[in-house]
Amino acid sequence: MAAALSAGTVTLIALAGKAGSGPLAALRQLLAPRREEERIRLTLRRCSHGPVSCLRAVLEVPRIRFAEVARGLATAVAEVASREAATVGCVGIVPGEEPILVALAARRELVADHLLRTLSAGAAHRHPHLWLALPQGIHLASCVDPTVPFAPDDAAVGRLLATGTVRHALLVEVVPAGRDARVELVLYTRSGAAGRLLAVGRAELRRIPAWQSAR
Repeated sequence: MAAALSAGTVTLIALAGKAGSGPLAALRQLLAPRREEERIRLTLRRCSHGPVSCLRAVLEVPRIRFAEVARGLATAVAEVASREAATVGCVGIVPGEEPILVALAARRELVADHLLRTLSAGAAHRHPHLWLALPQGIHLASCVDPTVPFAPDDAAVGRLLATGTVRHALLVEVVPAGRDARVELVLYTRSGAAGRLLAVGRAELRRIPAWQSAR
């Protein structure tokens, strides 16, 4: 799991009148906005750790468009969760402290609302969250010890998937970046599942205005 990452990196930048290119047809790219200061950038990077693959996405979002993008991401993730999980686990991660565990029924509205609140949290409550798709009969506290600080590195998350206690995982963090907000996402899946998961969320991603396929 701790082996060196193996992957290429592709950066997609929204440009007026020009479609982006990239390896994931299911993922969507935001086109150039009406004004230069509203431009959104998306960077993708794929890597693998044995049987576990991950897709790293960084969205640099102008604050004026953040609410729009957050809603689209929340509904897309909730759609995937409603199909892929029996229970959805949300692990709030504060360095050096015990993790904050929240278990949710895999219902679209419930998951979307909770994810949107974590994306939109103020600075005092802003920290990374690890979202886990749990199979039937698996309890969140059996996957992540609520009494021990949890570091969501690739090896730790990969072990959860390798043991079968977690189907998929998504690490989400919002980081202020000057006039923009940077949304950092890492999707962990067993090899070959990423395209299927992204395809499930495609219809919801289309709800974001000017969101188009990355071919």
